[in-house]
Amino acid sequence: MRAVIQRVESARVEIDGRVAGAIGHGFLVLLGMAPDDGVDDRDWIIRKLLGQKLFDDDDGRMANDVAQAGGGVLVVSQFTLLASTRKGTKPSWHRAAPPPLAAAMYLDFIAALRQASG
Repeated sequence: MRAVIQRVESARVEIDGRVAGAIGHGFLVLLGMAPDDGVDDRDWIIRKLLGQKLFDDDDGRMANDVAQAGGGVLVVSQFTLLASTRKGTKPSWHRAAPPPLAAAMYLDFIAALRQASG
């Protein structure tokens, strides 16, 4: 499992012109899942994500996590994070979870994130 975390002022995802998800300030998370990723991997990423002190406190120092900052988290499934580009010029996706498994893992990640963040 790999995650890229971007602090944002706002973010949204549109699918066919319809907003599928949106947040104000917070984290945009690109999440790639491998078939052998388990609950320990998921929980580790969630703890790291929720614990990152990347938001300003009252003194202007980056000392607050996303919850303390009143921010949101928007998670986007991104299989390209598992690409292998070692050989040639065409990426290989063999390390990424196949779509049905990735979809189930994504929904599980969202549910666990919601539970962990309250």
